[in-house]
Amino acid sequence: MKRLVNAFLGLILMGALVSACKEDEEVVLSSDCYISNFSLGSLKRLVHHTDANGTDSSYYISFSGSYYPMDIDQVAQTILLQTPLPVGTRVDAVIATVSFEGMLLYRAWDDAAADTTWNTYNSADSIDFSQPLRFRVYASDGQSHKDYYVRLDCRTSEPSAYTWEQVNTSVCDETMARRLLPWGQSLFLMLQDEATDNLCYSQQSYASDGNTTALGKAWAQWVTIGGSSPELFADVRTLQLYRDSAWVSSPDGRELWKKGPNEAYFQQHCTFNGTQGLASLSLFAASDRALYGIGVTADGQRGVYSSADGNTWNVMALDADLALFPARPVAVAYKQANGNERVLVAGAPEGAADGVCEVWSLLEDADEPWTYFPVAPDNPYRLPQMQDLNIIAYDGFLLAMGGASADGSIASLGQCYVSLDNGVTWRPDNQFIVPAELCGTPWRISATTLDGDIWLSAGAQLWRARLNSYGEN
Repeated sequence: MKRLVNAFLGLILMGALVSACKEDEEVVLSSDCYISNFSLGSLKRLVHHTDANGTDSSYYISFSGSYYPMDIDQVAQTILLQTPLPVGTRVDAVIATVSFEGMLLYRAWDDAAADTTWNTYNSADSIDFSQPLRFRVYASDGQSHKDYYVRLDCRTSEPSAYTWEQVNTSVCDETMARRLLPWGQSLFLMLQDEATDNLCYSQQSYASDGNTTALGKAWAQWVTIGGSSPELFADVRTLQLYRDSAWVSSPDGRELWKKGPNEAYFQQHCTFNGTQGLASLSLFAASDRALYGIGVTADGQRGVYSSADGNTWNVMALDADLALFPARPVAVAYKQANGNERVLVAGAPEGAADGVCEVWSLLEDADEPWTYFPVAPDNPYRLPQMQDLNIIAYDGFLLAMGGASADGSIASLGQCYVSLDNGVTWRPDNQFIVPAELCGTPWRISATTLDGDIWLSAGAQLWRARLNSYGEN
């Protein structure tokens, strides 16, 4: 029930007169006026649901406002939410529990609002928070008061959804094979014409004014590697970034090339000609600790190797048959929430029929071999083989995407997969959905992450996706 402030102040005056009539009793009215606590009661949120038949429905659900605490700043005299309320929350009729010293009233904050009537606070009355409010506390002496600015914010997007932005539409030839990687605070993109094996690359950094939205919009002049000196022949799929340098293997694996951040061209780092027992080596992963590659010895023995400097290569142990290790591993190096550092690889073994990927994992900071994740009869959640398969680590999970599946059952970028158990199971993801114009295209793709964004090079286009919760408090 709303009451006008004049009536309310009249009660204060009446109380003072009554007190004054009491003989031989001194009454001192307090000058204290402040709000000590502000909490929200039960709230309602409009949600939308689409059933298996495609029928849409909307309904309200209730939730406790206690999960969304309010911060009181006594200096700035503001009362604001620590985190915004969910999308669709009704704020036009909210029960608020307020602890205060003095007498409490409220009205619209803006003096130009359509209704600036003062209302007395009652814990049983609902309050309309559709606009910022002015909560005023009067001291019991009727002389002092304090105003608080109070506002309830709601999210404008679902935290678990993604926002996509098309950053560039003419980065490169859409048919070229490519590898997109983060290099410091920049993006590095290498392309390869598979008909001619010609290579080129370019790099683009954040704008000098710190405007991060400019990343990916204007690329530096492309460097054609075929015309460089020395001339480089490489396999773009082997490109890795390690210790602030780019590394890549030649198509036959007999040469390893390296480019430092301030070097104009790739330089030959080493040649595999039987030295150290290796006749060839093709890179497939890099972490903060090491480079990793598939090596073949002079007598034709295949193995998994690691190196801390690109010169000395050591064969690694595996806990299962090497024949199950992917012939062309797709890898991701990442750090778990518990601090463990891992490298995960997936792909098809040599001669395997089209179908699902074999998955292996290496716990880097432990003296353990590569671990094979065997196929459990009751595990239907396998990662399918896809052209241009990409695996990235993002927001505490692994995300896989690619072109069309090997068996043709999945269109290019038509379905993405997530793993919450470090690659053991892969479930279709209904949250990370690429823009419709990219689905089913025959374009080559490559994906990476940088500063909380997912970057996707698809055909001639460059896209950026971001989990909405990353951009909200």
